[in-house]
Amino acid sequence: MAYKFSHPQSWPDFFTDLVMACNLVIGRMEKAYDQFARQREHWLRALLQEKSLQQLTPDGYRLGLPIEQGQLWVIAWSTQTTPAIPLARKRMLTEGTVLEHLKSPLLFFGEDIGVILLDEHAQQQPPAKLRDALLKLCAPHPLWIVYGVRYHSLNELKMTLSYAIALAQKARREARNEYLLDMQAPGLESLLENPRLTEDLRNFATRLFAPLLEHDTTKSTHLTETFVLAQTLGSAQMVADQLTVHVNTVRYRLHKVEELLGIEHASPKERTAWALAAFVWQHFHLLEQTPPKQSSFLHDQGE
Repeated sequence: MAYKFSHPQSWPDFFTDLVMACNLVIGRMEKAYDQFARQREHWLRALLQEKSLQQLTPDGYRLGLPIEQGQLWVIAWSTQTTPAIPLARKRMLTEGTVLEHLKSPLLFFGEDIGVILLDEHAQQQPPAKLRDALLKLCAPHPLWIVYGVRYHSLNELKMTLSYAIALAQKARREARNEYLLDMQAPGLESLLENPRLTEDLRNFATRLFAPLLEHDTTKSTHLTETFVLAQTLGSAQMVADQLTVHVNTVRYRLHKVEELLGIEHASPKERTAWALAAFVWQHFHLLEQTPPKQSSFLHDQGE
């Protein structure tokens, strides 16, 4: 026999009040979840702002983040907006999509960068599948996903997070046609993006270019920049076009570089080292000199 529920006779507005109470509870739950998400996002910012790792460790545990080891994904949205869906609604849909596919929350870093921290033993999901799902929300504008990043300490997380964000921003800035960026893939780019090698690569390039850097400092010349461009672009004319100077000026500078570095009598091994140093120098100085763009794809409320 089915039970028929009826409101108390002495409470004529029972169902109306019940609905209002349920909405109130749901609203408070959503507010609590939103505050918890904000705390996680603020923790990420503090991690990149040179805050004490000793202080951040207990906060990371309290927030339920995999801080000791895990996988890191970074998503960069286009800086163009799609007005079809309200921004707050789009943020909620995006969070739900990531949660459905990766079973981990999406943490927003600014308005157009998303960070996902996965447990070390989480089942690896195809990034293309997630990207296809997210494109349904932001089409026709593209998005880029950096994945394949693993860390085994809070300090490693800090380094990998910084470079994964920089790589995602760079891909967006250059409007790359490669939308899925695997940081573990072989190649020069993955070597340059490896945060464990950052300090060694910087020191390597600085040592090799020491004579040029000293000459540039004392004589106010541009030998380092000219040599780096010559190595990475491949011709004096292309360097001249890049620097908006006459090609003979470039040739004169390169002749001076040969004198300072002794390139004329260099071995193939030394020439290879200079070429690598040039790509290293260009990579890091480009990251330092190009500020990240701001956008309004996702509105980070409360900031």
